[in-house]
Amino acid sequence: PAIRIISFRAAPTSIKPGDTANLVWETENADTVTISGIGNVQPTGTASVSPKDTTTYTLTATGKGGTVTATVTVSVTAAPVVPGPRILSFGASPAEILAGESSTLAWSVDGAKEISITALGAVAAAGSTSVMPMTTTVYVLTAKNEGGEVKANLTVTVVPLARIISFLASPSASAKPGDVVRLTWSTTDAQQVSINGI
Repeated sequence: PAIRIISFRAAPTSIKPGDTANLVWETENADTVTISGIGNVQPTGTASVSPKDTTTYTLTATGKGGTVTATVTVSVTAAPVVPGPRILSFGASPAEILAGESSTLAWSVDGAKEISITALGAVAAAGSTSVMPMTTTVYVLTAKNEGGEVKANLTVTVVPLARIISFLASPSASAKPGDVVRLTWSTTDAQQVSINGI
C-alpha cells in the first residue's frame, strides 16, 4: 500500500519568541516517521515546539512503499521594541525652604504607564503639588513602561528655624544702679545672635 501523509500542520503558524506552537500530523502505511529537529515520532501525533527563529519542519514517512515528505513552517515574529519612558522635567520651587514653609514640586513624563513619587504615590504624567517636609527630603520620581524604568532625584532643603532655648539674668533684679547682672543664653540653629544694649 502507498505511504500517505494525510496531514501535517502547525497551530499556530506564527508565534512570538518564547511562545509554543503545536505540530500535528497523521500518516498512513508508514513504518517510520521522523520530523526534523525532533527525531522519530509516532505515525500520528502532536508535538510542541518553541523555535527561536522561523523554522521549517520536515516530516518524513518511510515504508515498503517508499518515502514521502511534507513541510510546515513556524514563523517567529519578534515583538516590537518599546522605547523606555522619558522624564522631561522634575523640579522644586523653591528648592530651599524654612521649616514650616512649602515647596511646589512639578514634573513632566513622556511614554510611561506607571509614574510615582516617593511620599506621594502614583501621579499623573504631568502635574504639580505642594509639599511641606519637616526636614531636608529627597523625592524620587519613578517612571515605568514595558521598555524599562527611569528615575530622577530631587532634594528639597529645609533650613531649621532659629530657637532661643533660654535667656536668663542673674540676679533677675539689681539692688542698685551699677550692680553687675550676669546674662546667660542658649540658642539653636542661629547664624547670628545679638542682644540690644550690649
